[in-house]
Amino acid sequence: MWKYKAIAQFAKANAPSFYTKGYEEYLKEAADYFNTRSRVATNPKEITKLKVEDERTISIVFKSRDRLNISQVSRSLRVFSMYLIDERHELNFSDLVSGKRLFRMTATEIAVEDNYKERKSDEAQVVSLDDFEKLDIDGKLNAIYALLMGRRTDI
Repeated sequence: MWKYKAIAQFAKANAPSFYTKGYEEYLKEAADYFNTRSRVATNPKEITKLKVEDERTISIVFKSRDRLNISQVSRSLRVFSMYLIDERHELNFSDLVSGKRLFRMTATEIAVEDNYKERKSDEAQVVSLDDFEKLDIDGKLNAIYALLMGRRTDI
């Protein structure tokens, strides 16, 4: 697993504060949406920490199964941004897009799990087909996600 930290600020100069009522919860909804959608991606990712640093800045820590180029980190968070500009939500940030971007981001690689390669090849992760077929849809999705993220799955 590779861990990255992105520092994001709205691209538009006159953007409101991240402390605006409802924004923190909306950001958490977007992170949950990102995590759900990412489970079925070729390179699954998971936002593990989302923090409002100050009125203009948020930090996003996420894990990726595969190593990313630093230039890919902001693109990796596209699903997160797309949720935030969805005009069906009353708090949407679509008016804050500037130059086709919602956020200006800087990113850093912050960690690599040392035992990831060992866990990835661990045959105990494999769920038998019989056990898999007995799972409900949520159980199947969780088993697939765990396998993709390199986690052991106990049914």
